[in-house]
Amino acid sequence: MGDDNILNVDETGGPSAKDPDPASKPAATTGQTAAPKPWDQYTEMPAAPVVVEKPTTPAIVETRAPAAVKAAVPDWTASLLSEPKSDDLAVKSVSRKSAKGWRGVANKMGFSISRSADEVRFEQLWKQARQRIAGTWYVPVIGSGGVTTIAMALGSTFAELRGEKVLAIDADPGFGDLVDRAELERSDEFRHTLSDMLRDSQITTYSDCRAYTVMNVSDLEILAADTSPERPEFTGPQLDQLLTTIAGHYQLVFSDHGQNLRDSVGLAAFEKACALVIVCGTTLNDTNSVLRQIALLKAHGYHHLLERAVLVINQLHGHKPRISVKKLDKRFRQEFSHIQLIGFDEHLSEGGAIRTELISPPVRRSFVELAALTGSLIDSSSRGIR
Repeated sequence: MGDDNILNVDETGGPSAKDPDPASKPAATTGQTAAPKPWDQYTEMPAAPVVVEKPTTPAIVETRAPAAVKAAVPDWTASLLSEPKSDDLAVKSVSRKSAKGWRGVANKMGFSISRSADEVRFEQLWKQARQRIAGTWYVPVIGSGGVTTIAMALGSTFAELRGEKVLAIDADPGFGDLVDRAELERSDEFRHTLSDMLRDSQITTYSDCRAYTVMNVSDLEILAADTSPERPEFTGPQLDQLLTTIAGHYQLVFSDHGQNLRDSVGLAAFEKACALVIVCGTTLNDTNSVLRQIALLKAHGYHHLLERAVLVINQLHGHKPRISVKKLDKRFRQEFSHIQLIGFDEHLSEGGAIRTELISPPVRRSFVELAALTGSLIDSSSRGIR
């Protein structure tokens, strides 16, 4: 056991922890008094009592700045002393960058330039044309002055924008040529007509319908008219049967009609129509024909279709029209709320198969606007044709 009188002192000159108390050692020489040591004073000091202090609770320090200090704070930092508002915590949306024109080029170089007003407007048109459809929406295309061209180009535009099943029917009781305006896919062939489809009583699925249609390069399906000399006459009840058969298998259905709408086919189309597209060329003959068709619709009580119609002023020729487009627009504003101008386009004027990528950018933009106008007439709560 260790000695209780042993004192531990550091190594700077004090006794070692292993040495006994120096006062208890005898003098080195008899009769000689030992010289006092520096630590002798500590050996005589009584042991100090051990005091255990209790931990005390630290005082709460006032961290708020006094009024005088706050008054001296600059305005730009005063907001930091106040509580944040809910608006300050809102996450700001990141604006989308442009990908077109000089803005797109600059963004690829590392800049951050937002979209132009034209790009924002185009996106709005795109969303409007993609209006949600419940069931099958049926839109006859009638008028005079490029009806088949508008039906094919508008149907192709919708097929590209929506990415859904869109069908165009050649409902001209005469020798319709809608399929001739379609640039067909290489894997697709023109084999059947609507007469063949009417004879099939076992159609229950989309695949059954697809067996009688052809598809163009824009993914628009076309149901061709029967142009054989011995063909039976296409009638209104047959159109009604056809629309009933395809209902539920396509989101959008367009039909191309001739100028004579007094027959049963025209009246059957009006009875099933959810909206109308009326085409008017820029000649006096086209204008008079369209006015007669409008009068026919009113006479048969289809005023509601005129309220859900888009009038298309179609410039078929490159030269200046003999009838002012502004005067036509002013005249038809009395009848229609939605009017769309389609300018002259060399590709469309050729009269051959239509490819949307060959249409000039301004005219192609006009077809997107036409699709948006037509889409604005879609009632998402309606089931369309049944």
